[in-house]
Amino acid sequence: METLIHALRNLGPVRLAIMGAIILGMIGFFIFLAARLATPSMVLLYGDLNADDSSRITSQLSSQNIPFELSQGGSQIMVPSDRVLKLRLGLASQGLPSGGSIGYGLLDEQQSTGTPGFVQNINLVRALEGELARTIESLLEKTVGFGKVRAEVKADMDFDRISTTDEKFDPDGQVVKSAQTIEETNQTRDPNAASGESAASSAAQTRTEETVNFEVSKKIINHVREVGILNRLSVMVLVDGVRGLDDNDDPTYQPRGEDEMELLAVLVRGAIGFNADRGDIVEVINMEFAEVADEEPPLELFLGLEKNDLLRMVEVLVLGIVAILVILLVVRPLVSWAFESIPSAAALAARGIPSEATVEEEQSEELIDIDRVEGRVKASSVKKVGEIVEKHPEEALSIMRAWMYQKG
Repeated sequence: METLIHALRNLGPVRLAIMGAIILGMIGFFIFLAARLATPSMVLLYGDLNADDSSRITSQLSSQNIPFELSQGGSQIMVPSDRVLKLRLGLASQGLPSGGSIGYGLLDEQQSTGTPGFVQNINLVRALEGELARTIESLLEKTVGFGKVRAEVKADMDFDRISTTDEKFDPDGQVVKSAQTIEETNQTRDPNAASGESAASSAAQTRTEETVNFEVSKKIINHVREVGILNRLSVMVLVDGVRGLDDNDDPTYQPRGEDEMELLAVLVRGAIGFNADRGDIVEVINMEFAEVADEEPPLELFLGLEKNDLLRMVEVLVLGIVAILVILLVVRPLVSWAFESIPSAAALAARGIPSEATVEEEQSEELIDIDRVEGRVKASSVKKVGEIVEKHPEEALSIMRAWMYQKG
């Protein structure tokens, strides 16, 4: 320990400061190098995102403490390459990305208290359209591939509030409520007939009156409609074609067949509950999509490695070369210099010879003492010369003249 202290003293404060700065810089460099090598490469999670999907996806990533990078104005999200597949599956289970469509979650987010009925009706239409569009896409993408379907739904709904009263009478359901029968018999005799004539000359009249009251069954229906009804659905679905590579590894595009498109249309009609009598319209069209970054096939350059893998390897190689150069050109000379100064300091300490810094301090102290001694000698000489001049003024004057003559 004492040898190390002597070695540090031998270096001096300036050299110690330089050495400390170099050591701190080296520590920082190796920390950066270790963090850079430990950080996985970032690859594309999703591209061509709208602002709503990008915001929802980044919120999910932040809640899971997953590092990510945004590019292209937030439309592209980069994540570590070792987590991209798991993240896509997890986000897909939550309906992300939704392609800009809004589902029934909109109704869960809105506050019903104090919300005007007009706004509630609009949100209901938007929720229905978005949910149907998402259903058509979590359905067709399983067949044609992820990101190759775009669906738009237009719902025509009637939100009129209707109150109906319906009163019906059933003639077949009549019931006798009451019945009354009256019978009257009147008998008259001819007054001109003799007293001995037969009874044939008399007449009798009979009247029967019957009154029956019936109760007819009646049905009263009050119908009040509070929610809207669906008048018609218009659905437009755009499907990308089949993409692949030819023998020269050039990208190819092949339109889908009519039979396949008809099957896709059948799926769409079944998903929305198609009703021809209601006037529903479903159009499924095959068109070529514009190519985006996440749809490009991976480029294999060497031994099955992709471009990102090669770039990562080059980055690691460059950082390794820089680290080796720093060790050889900076760390090694610094360590050699430090170890060489320790034996010399130990040898000087063993011999009782002070170190370079100690010698410098002692030399400065000796110079100060010599200056003081010379000052005292000069003061005493001046005093003696003064005494001699006072005692022998003529001799002193002749000596001064002789000095002046010799100098002249």
